[in-house]
Formats: sequence, structure tokens, C-alpha cells
Amino acid sequence: MKNSHWIAVLLNFAFWIASAWLLVSGYSIVSMEYTVENGVESKIIERDTVLMLKIGGTIFLSLILFYVNLFFLSIRGSETLSGRTMLTSLAMLLAALLIFEVLTFIDWIPRYPEIPLSLTLGILGFYYAISCAYGLALSWLKSEEVKKNLILERNQAELSLLRYQLQPHFLFNALNNLLSLINEKQYRGASNAIEKLAHLLRYVVEENQGGKVKLLHEIEFIRNYTSLQMLRYHPGEVEVNLSVNGNTENREVEPGLFLPFVENAFKYGTQPEEYSRIDILFDATHTSELYFSVSNPDLKNKQEPGTGTGIAATRKRLDLVYPDKYLLEIEKNTNYVIRLKLMES
Repeated sequence: MKNSHWIAVLLNFAFWIASAWLLVSGYSIVSMEYTVENGVESKIIERDTVLMLKIGGTIFLSLILFYVNLFFLSIRGSETLSGRTMLTSLAMLLAALLIFEVLTFIDWIPRYPEIPLSLTLGILGFYYAISCAYGLALSWLKSEEVKKNLILERNQAELSLLRYQLQPHFLFNALNNLLSLINEKQYRGASNAIEKLAHLLRYVVEENQGGKVKLLHEIEFIRNYTSLQMLRYHPGEVEVNLSVNGNTENREVEPGLFLPFVENAFKYGTQPEEYSRIDILFDATHTSELYFSVSNPDLKNKQEPGTGTGIAATRKRLDLVYPDKYLLEIEKNTNYVIRLKLMES
């Protein structure tokens, strides 16, 4: 990585030195005289110092425009080809041209000889075009790298789920057999628990394979998960409030983003023989935003903001799937609160 960085720096340096030398030496010529002496032909070239200075200044201004434009295009990411981005980029070119024209009226720069406007536009346009092409190439490479990392991340997530996928049909059949046996003995509580577990496993194995999933299904997954967790506690020990606002039917989300936060709430916010309350909220009121929050007491006093492999992995997935389009806040006071906002532009 370091070697490639220095290679890029050297290539940039060589490009500017070579192009500047060609432009200055080629366009500052005011006269060229050929002489023949003793049968030997020689060429005398006269260059104007003021022209060299002005062309050099134009190149220096182009250098600033080049890297400002390059930086601007690179930070726009997936929006590089949007109309607003390209208009802003063109505005930079016009601003550079205006600055050059203003500088020509400064007293310490001789007015004559003048550089033709076509030459000024040509130099600025040449470097601007290369800057745009370079910026688009870097943006594309960055986008491809993000896609590649996302595929690797998904592959790793699938590997972590393999223990749930071993012989899935056998697992489902075994659960169905247990369910029928329990039903015969009227153990409805255990029967419902196994049924919910079967739904969880089926969701993980079968429905969580094609990228984004329906938000409605993800919420139902969280609901089933909390129901199973509640079986560990006596009545009155844990209260779970799961609220859903807005229309969730037509919304989609990356699978498994919310589960690590809910798992943490049960891990650190509950304790046998102590009352605790977990509040979970999904707010899909705004069509372009999705808000999620989890609040729980920190009964074990061991929960540190943003720690844990599950939350760390979720942060990484958010960076890949929602780059610059999410806000994650973790607050620890009397309660441990997680707030996640996804911008779905």
C-alpha cells in the first residue's frame, strides 16, 4: 500500500514536470532563426521571459484547480456523475479562468506580451479534463473496492452462520417432530417456543441470502427473538416494549443490522430476580429515513459504548452498505441507549 502511494506521487510529479516543460518551452518562443556556418546548420530560439512567467502561472493555477477538483470528485463517491457535482466542478474551472484574468491586471506582472485567451483556456481545459478523468477513475476504483469488501463481508457473515445451516432440512424435520410430540402432551409454551425458533432458523437460512430484506420481516425476526429470550425469565422480571411507527411494508434494509444491539440489551440489561425494561423502536415515518433505537438499564455495569464484536462488525457493515448515510449514537447514563438512523436516498 505504501509503495503504491509513493508510485502515484512520483507519477504525478513526473506528469507535472514533463507537461509544464513542454508547454513553457513550446509556447514562449518569440523567434526562431536558422543559420548555416561552414556547412553546419544551427538553430537559435528566443523565448520571452514574460510569456514563460505567464504560462508558468497558468500552469500553477491549473495545478491548484486539478487537485481541488480531484479532491471534490473523490469525496462525492457514488454521486460523482450527478448533475450538481459536474456543475460545481465546471464552476471551479470558470473561477480559475476569472482569477487568471484578474491577475493579469496586477502591476508587477507586465501586461505585454499577452497570452491568447485560447491558450489560457487550452491549458486550463487540458488539466481540468485530465483531473475529471482521473477523479472519475479513482471514484470508480473506490466503488469497486467497496463492492469487493461488501462481498467479502457477506461471505464472512455467511460463514459465521454455517453452524445454523448444517443439514437444514434435517434440522427443520427434527423440530417438526419435536413439535408434534410436545403437542401430544399439551406443552403449549414449549410448542410455541420451538415454533418461533423454527421461524428464526428458516429466516436466517432461507430468506437472508439475497442482499436486502423487507423491513417488515426483519422486525418480525426481532420480535420472535425477544419472545424466545423472555422464556429465560420469570414473569415480571423483564418487560420488553417493541414499537413500530410508519409504513414498513415497502421498506428494505440490510439483514441482521439490528440483532447485535438487541442481543446486547438482553446480555447487559437483564438479570435474574431484578426488574428491567427494554424499549425497542422502529420509526419508518419518513420515507427517506429509518430510525431505530434500543434502551436498557446497565444492570451489570459492564457495558461500554460501542464495544463487543457484534457491534464492531455491525459498524463495519454500516460503513460498507450505508457509506456517509447513517448516524450511530451510543449513550451511557442511567440507561444504555443506542440510536441508529439510516438515510435511504
